[in-house]
Amino acid sequence: MDHVLLLRPLYDERFPASFTAVVDQFLKAARLGPDLTAELGRLSGLAASTRERYAADYARAAALIAQRTALQPEA
Repeated sequence: MDHVLLLRPLYDERFPASFTAVVDQFLKAARLGPDLTAELGRLSGLAASTRERYAADYARAAALIAQRTALQPEA
């Protein structure tokens, strides 16, 4: 849990319960509200449909890049 090092000054390392309490409070404060949760779900759905819609284009681009890379002489 390296990302929790930011919270280090907020708890006493000698008492594991203080670490747990600080992390619990941080997670409680960082929780998204219902409107943001709904918006995140909506945007995730749009991103998935966009990936599906343009999957063939991305595959074609990857094939062209691979083909072009294969034609390059070794340096």
